[in-house]
Amino acid sequence: MTPNLSLLSNSKPSFHCSSIQIANGSSMSVTYSGTASNPSLTLPDTHRVPDLTLNLIFVGQLCEQDLTVLFSLTGCQVHDIQTGQILKMGIKV
Repeated sequence: MTPNLSLLSNSKPSFHCSSIQIANGSSMSVTYSGTASNPSLTLPDTHRVPDLTLNLIFVGQLCEQDLTVLFSLTGCQVHDIQTGQILKMGIKV
């Protein structure tokens, strides 16, 4: 999910998922769905949620792309099982 429509390609208005529920129980509107990608990663069915303040990636969405997510004391890494490459790293803050 992202608040930034420019990060999505092939975006179209979202009708099948019109809102998400967040941790405090309130809802946020989903306005578009599309594909988020960069040179090392492509995530189809990514939603635009204008009220978010940052981008969110679900671990399940990464696993659906045949990727492995490894968590440690210092952060996390996203691995491509086929190539053995580390695609992304996140530092714990």
